[in-house]
This record gives sequence, structure tokens and C-alpha cells, in this order.
Amino acid sequence: MSQDPIDTFDARGWQTLGEHLRGVADAIEALTADRETTIYDDEWQTIATSVAWSHDFGKLTPWFQEYLDTEDRSGAPSPQHTYHGEVSALITIPILNKVACNSETVAAGFLAVAKHHSVLPDLHTQLKEYSRSQKSQTLSRLDEQLKIIDDHAPEAAHQLVSTASGGTLTWDDLSGVGTSEYQKSIKNLVSVTDSESFYQHVLSLWSTLVAADKSDAS
Repeated sequence: MSQDPIDTFDARGWQTLGEHLRGVADAIEALTADRETTIYDDEWQTIATSVAWSHDFGKLTPWFQEYLDTEDRSGAPSPQHTYHGEVSALITIPILNKVACNSETVAAGFLAVAKHHSVLPDLHTQLKEYSRSQKSQTLSRLDEQLKIIDDHAPEAAHQLVSTASGGTLTWDDLSGVGTSEYQKSIKNLVSVTDSESFYQHVLSLWSTLVAADKSDAS
């Protein structure tokens, strides 16, 4: 039996990326089984599946895979090139848009995935920072991560994107999208983030993703 493309990449030393994403998807489905819709009327199960599959997209870079093998980040252009949260958050935007989520949920998904290995910042400020041109160094690095995934892992990227979007998107739909386009999308989301209900929404999605991620990794 042929191996799924996503299973030719590792999530950690003892687990393939496919095994991890399927495990997180199962865990997050269980955690949201008694939830129907969010405060913004998006279906929890749809969101859960999307972020479960998109949250580790950045692990497809050869820089991350080399880091797993060597525990050394010096083989990448910078240590940040081995990070995976922000580039994974970028592709979460079109995925959640494609499955017809509201802007608040798209913004929440972006932030939850970007910060799934850290604490939540001031949300409004963080999103504004991503939309500003002075993030050019970060955006340049994210462009390089997207390009190298397209060069080295297009089949796995397709499997991940297709599964995360319920078959409504392909990697071909996203492979030519640069960070300047993502930056415009983020800028359009800033206006929905400055409310207490939005913070509660992000906290709920972020904590659910983190719990599912850590439970599977353990």
C-alpha cells in the first residue's frame, strides 16, 4: 500500500505529520462534540477540522525536517525559518474563508494557529502588526517558507489543504499566493478584532487547538 504524501514528513521524531494531524483532528472533534455553533454562527466542527489540519503546515519545510533530524537550527537561513506557526496561520485564512466562516472566525483561526505554541498577545495590536509593511523581514521569511514547500512538498501540501478545506481547495489554488496578498487579507480583518466577544472567541478556539495538539503529542 502506498504511503500518503503527508506521512513522508515527520511531526516529531517518533510520529509522522499525517499521524499527528489525524490525531489532532480526532482530539479536537471530541473536544467540540457538544458544541454546535460559535457566537458568530460558524459550525464548530467545520472550524475544528480546518485548524486541526492547517496548524502544522509549516512543518513541511525541509528546514523544519532537518531540525527534527539534527536538533540544530543552523542549517536554515535563520532559526526562524524552522518555525511553523506563522506560515501555517497564513494558509488558515483562505481555508476558513473557503468553508464560509465569518471574518471574526477567520481572524480567530489565524491567531490561534499562529500562537499555538505560545501565549495569546493583545489580539488587535498583533493583527495590526501583521498588516503593516514594517513586518517586511518576517514576510520575506514567510514567502521563502511558502516557496520551499511548493518546491519540495507540493503533494503533501495538497493533501493537507484539501483535507483542511473539506475538498474545496487545492494546493494549486494557494501555491502562487504570496505574503503580500495574505497581508491584505489580514488588514481587512483588523476591524473585527477589537471587542470582548472576539477575545472570548479566540481564547476558546486557541485553547481547544492547544489541548488537542498537546494531548496527541503526549
